[in-house]
Amino acid sequence: QEPSITEPRALALFGILSFGSRHGAERRRHEMRHFWSRDPTALSAMARFRFLMLQRDAVGTNETGDAWAFSAADLGYHEDATPSGPGVSMLLTAAFYKRALRETPSIEWIGITDTDTLFNVSALAWRLLRVSEAVGAPRKRYAVYGLLSEWIAWDRDDYRFSCFDYGPDRGVQAARALDAAGGNLSALPGWQQECVRPGVIGPFPLGGGPMILYSRAVVEAWTSVPRFARDRHKIVAESGRLQKENNVLATGQLAEDLWVSSLYYEALKDRPLQLVLAQLREGDIQQQLEQCELPQQFEGREFSAMAYHGLKDAKAWHAAASQRFLMHHEADETLVCEQEGERTTHCCAKWRWCEFKWDRSSRIGA
Repeated sequence: QEPSITEPRALALFGILSFGSRHGAERRRHEMRHFWSRDPTALSAMARFRFLMLQRDAVGTNETGDAWAFSAADLGYHEDATPSGPGVSMLLTAAFYKRALRETPSIEWIGITDTDTLFNVSALAWRLLRVSEAVGAPRKRYAVYGLLSEWIAWDRDDYRFSCFDYGPDRGVQAARALDAAGGNLSALPGWQQECVRPGVIGPFPLGGGPMILYSRAVVEAWTSVPRFARDRHKIVAESGRLQKENNVLATGQLAEDLWVSSLYYEALKDRPLQLVLAQLREGDIQQQLEQCELPQQFEGREFSAMAYHGLKDAKAWHAAASQRFLMHHEADETLVCEQEGERTTHCCAKWRWCEFKWDRSSRIGA
C-alpha cells in the first residue's frame, strides 16, 4: 500500500511510460517534476503521476517516490528473464493499471500520459468533477476522457490494426456490405475486407496518444475481460515470433493504446458509456502562443483546458511554465452530451459523446 497517493485524496492517477534511453528518460522525468513542482498544492489535491519503468532501469538511479518499477515477474515473465521489445510497453501498461486498481482504492480516474505532454491539472480536475457529476455513482461510472476522434479496428489474433477513419462510418458500411453479400468476404473490396475479416474487433474510438483517462469502473471492466489475461500471456510466450511479423509489436506503433482501446470496447460495447472529448495542441508551445496571439479575455478558459503535446526539451517546458493560463483555470464551461445515433447502433447504442463548450464572449472578471 502507498498511503501518499490517497492522503490527501487525489482525483486522478497518471502513469507515464519512462524507460528505454537511460539518459533521455531521466532528463524527461526531471523536466516534468520541475514543472509540476510549481503548483504542488493543486497537484497533490487533484492528481498523482507515477513514472513507469522496468526494475532494471531503476537500479542506480536517484528516483523519488513518484516512480513505479516493475520486475520481469510483474510483467508475466520468469523472474530472471530480461523483458525486451515493443511488447514490453503493453505489458508495463497492463501492470500499471492492475497495480493502480489494487493500491489506490480512492482514485476515481486512472490513465496514461506522455513525457512530452503538458496540461493544467486544475482545469483537468474541474472537468473530471463535472463528468463525475453527470455520470453518476462511482462504481457504475463508465466514462473515458481523451482524444477520441480516431476510429480503428484491431485484429485480436495477429495484433494488427486496420479500418482507420475519423468516425465509425467505414466500419458500418463494411458490415452492411458483408450482409448484402451474404457473408461472402471475397466479394468486398480490400478497404472493406480489412474492417470485417475474421478476428477483427471494432471499429472503436482510439483512446490514447498524449493523454487518456478512464474512470475506475471502466478500468475494472476491461481488465476483467478474459482476453486481457490471454493477451498478456501470449505476448510473453510468443514475443519473438510476434515481433518478426508486420504488426504493432514489430513496429511499436500505438501498441498499448490500440490494445487497451480494443479491451474497453469489448467490455462496454453494450453498456452505457460517456466518451468525453479533450482538446490538443501539437508542436512548439511558444510558437503556438505567438501564432495564436492569445486574447486576454480567453486566458484561463479553453486554452487552459487543452493538452499541449510535443514538449521535447527543457526550453519548451520552461516556456510553458511562464504562461499564467497554464497554471490557473477560470472555469466557464458547460458539459454537453449527445448520442451518436444510427452511426453506432452496430455496437454502441448506449454510448454518449460529450464535450466542454465555453462562452467566448465572456471575459475574465466581467
